[in-house]
Amino acid sequence: MDYRPKSKSELWVSEHPDGVAMLDSSTGQMYVCNKVGALIWKGLSEGLSVDAIAGQISQSFNVEPDQAKRDAQAFIAELQRQGLLVGGPHDPA
Repeated sequence: MDYRPKSKSELWVSEHPDGVAMLDSSTGQMYVCNKVGALIWKGLSEGLSVDAIAGQISQSFNVEPDQAKRDAQAFIAELQRQGLLVGGPHDPA
Protein backbone atom coordinates (compact mmCIF):
# COMPACT_ATOMS: atom_id res chain seq x y z
CA MET A 1 0.00 0.00 0.00
CA ASP A 2 1.27 3.44 -0.81
CA TYR A 3 0.90 5.65 2.26
CA ARG A 4 2.18 9.21 2.11
CA PRO A 5 2.20 11.97 4.72
CA LYS A 6 -0.25 14.79 4.26
CA SER A 7 0.96 17.79 2.24
CA LYS A 8 3.88 19.64 3.82
CA SER A 9 1.93 22.86 3.44
CA GLU A 10 -0.67 21.50 5.90
CA LEU A 11 1.48 19.40 8.19
CA TRP A 12 4.45 20.72 10.14
CA VAL A 13 6.74 17.99 11.47
CA SER A 14 9.51 18.38 14.04
CA GLU A 15 11.75 15.44 14.88
CA HIS A 16 13.40 15.34 18.29
CA PRO A 17 15.46 12.73 20.20
CA ASP A 18 12.39 11.15 21.82
CA GLY A 19 10.16 11.02 18.73
CA VAL A 20 8.30 13.43 16.50
CA ALA A 21 5.74 16.21 16.92
CA MET A 22 3.28 17.11 14.17
CA LEU A 23 1.00 20.10 13.77
CA ASP A 24 -1.84 19.82 11.27
CA SER A 25 -2.34 23.46 10.30
CA SER A 26 -5.65 22.65 8.58
CA THR A 27 -7.21 21.52 11.88
CA GLY A 28 -4.94 23.03 14.53
CA GLN A 29 -4.39 19.57 16.02
CA MET A 30 -1.00 18.67 17.51
CA TYR A 31 0.24 15.07 17.60
CA VAL A 32 3.24 13.71 19.48
CA CYS A 33 4.76 10.29 18.79
CA ASN A 34 7.41 8.28 20.60
CA LYS A 35 10.52 6.81 18.96
CA VAL A 36 8.62 3.92 17.40
CA GLY A 37 6.01 6.29 15.96
CA ALA A 38 8.80 8.49 14.63
CA LEU A 39 10.44 5.50 12.95
CA ILE A 40 7.13 4.58 11.31
CA TRP A 41 6.53 8.18 10.21
CA LYS A 42 10.03 8.50 8.77
CA GLY A 43 9.67 5.18 6.95
CA LEU A 44 6.38 6.29 5.40
CA SER A 45 7.95 9.62 4.44
CA GLU A 46 10.72 7.73 2.68
CA GLY A 47 8.23 5.52 0.83
CA LEU A 48 9.11 2.31 2.68
CA SER A 49 6.66 -0.57 2.79
CA VAL A 50 4.96 -1.62 6.01
CA ASP A 51 7.06 -4.80 5.95
CA ALA A 52 10.30 -2.80 5.68
CA ILE A 53 9.21 -0.50 8.51
CA ALA A 54 8.25 -3.49 10.66
CA GLY A 55 11.69 -4.96 10.01
CA GLN A 56 13.31 -1.76 11.28
CA ILE A 57 11.11 -1.80 14.39
CA SER A 58 11.94 -5.44 15.04
CA GLN A 59 15.68 -4.82 14.79
CA SER A 60 15.79 -1.47 16.60
CA PHE A 61 13.49 -2.34 19.49
CA ASN A 62 13.94 -6.12 19.81
CA VAL A 63 10.32 -6.88 18.94
CA GLU A 64 9.11 -10.03 17.20
CA PRO A 65 8.58 -9.31 13.47
CA ASP A 66 4.88 -10.25 13.50
CA GLN A 67 4.22 -8.03 16.51
CA ALA A 68 6.18 -5.17 14.92
CA LYS A 69 4.06 -5.45 11.77
CA ARG A 70 0.78 -5.48 13.72
CA ASP A 71 1.90 -2.46 15.73
CA ALA A 72 2.99 -0.58 12.61
CA GLN A 73 -0.32 -1.35 10.88
CA ALA A 74 -2.29 -0.17 13.92
CA PHE A 75 -0.30 3.08 14.10
CA ILE A 76 -0.71 3.68 10.36
CA ALA A 77 -4.46 3.10 10.69
CA GLU A 78 -4.58 5.72 13.45
CA LEU A 79 -2.60 8.19 11.31
CA GLN A 80 -5.17 7.63 8.56
CA ARG A 81 -8.09 8.16 10.95
CA GLN A 82 -6.52 11.43 12.04
CA GLY A 83 -6.14 12.51 8.41
CA LEU A 84 -2.33 12.66 8.55
CA LEU A 85 -1.78 10.23 5.69
CA VAL A 86 -3.01 10.03 2.13
CA GLY A 87 -3.04 6.93 -0.01
CA GLY A 88 -3.24 3.42 1.30
CA PRO A 89 -5.83 0.69 0.82
CA HIS A 90 -8.92 2.92 0.95
CA ASP A 91 -7.60 5.92 -0.97
CA PRO A 92 -6.47 5.52 -4.58
CA ALA A 93 -4.92 9.03 -4.55
